[in-house]
Amino acid sequence: MVRELAEYDPDRAAHVLHWLIREGLLRYVHLLRERARRQYELAVLVWAPQAPYAEKGSKPPDLPKILKG
Repeated sequence: MVRELAEYDPDRAAHVLHWLIREGLLRYVHLLRERARRQYELAVLVWAPQAPYAEKGSKPPDLPKILKG
């Protein structure tokens, strides 16, 4: 988790270790949301051009739970 928060930078990892646990967890949730948002955007970009030619029941990708609330 520290590596992820420090963006795999060893110098920054030492700094991250001094963060409060709450701050680290909030940052981690932020990173998870950003990753989910990017994945969702990509899924919509892949779905959109195919939608007019797909079956009539073709639905857009579902919004990830982490982005709903």
